[in-house]
Amino acid sequence: QLYTVPETSDIGDYIEVDDSVKSQEELDNRYGFEKYIKTTFSIVKNECKSRVTMEVFTRKLIEREFPIHYDYLCQRLAAFCGNEKATVKVRREVDDVLYELRGKVIRKGDYLYPSGNNPIVVKMPNERKSQYISPDEFAVAMLRILNTYVGGIKRKALCDETARVYGFRSIRATLAGSLDKAVDILLKTGKIVETEEKLMIKQ
Repeated sequence: QLYTVPETSDIGDYIEVDDSVKSQEELDNRYGFEKYIKTTFSIVKNECKSRVTMEVFTRKLIEREFPIHYDYLCQRLAAFCGNEKATVKVRREVDDVLYELRGKVIRKGDYLYPSGNNPIVVKMPNERKSQYISPDEFAVAMLRILNTYVGGIKRKALCDETARVYGFRSIRATLAGSLDKAVDILLKTGKIVETEEKLMIKQ
């Protein structure tokens, strides 16, 4: 798969906090996350048969909502095509489109990104299942949260608070693993440090 990048690729360039918040009215939570508007396109069902139309939709969807999980992308494109589920046929169509978009779209594990070093935007309010949210996005959210804790915060407390702001009332194994990986990303890239069992922004 020519559009795939190794899991070990450096994610540092993606982990940036976009501080260009427009106004207080545009915020819907205490950490200043910009309000997420779900990407929708008013395209009639029959147009899905056009490969060009589907490629344009897929590329725009990835550009506006990355990192987007492959399964979630298939679900969104299934709806775009008038289907309720991501059938085998839909997945084949998605795979073909992603192949055509090689060089413009890259894949890291189960997640898709546009080429380039565009900063990840935290998507709030969240309506995705926890397994569809990338550790990279969780990491960006954690940076914003950590900015409000002058004396730092313990790892578990940071993970709990991140889950809470995403709307998850409980933390199961899959979500816990993603949150832990997000913390590890921030530590590995040197954006945060751990001192006396507390995490804080690196000065």
